Amino acid sequence: MEPVLKRSALRSLGFSLISSAVIYAIAWTFFTVHEEVGVPAREAFPIAAWAFPVLFLVSLFFFALKDAGQRKP
Repeated sequence: MEPVLKRSALRSLGFSLISSAVIYAIAWTFFTVHEEVGVPAREAFPIAAWAFPVLFLVSLFFFALKDAGQRKP
């Protein structure tokens, strides 16, 4: 795998993991505090699980495009 693609994939993986953990924490806290919404707190995990692949693909595309012009000889 090319170094640019490998670096982009690793950065995307880290970004997606951290972002999914933050999304889980925010959703769980919101659903716990605001019971009037009617969504149980256990629904925070599926939200974070669906966010992970979306964030991974979007950030991989972003990092790959951003680093594409910075080729080193």
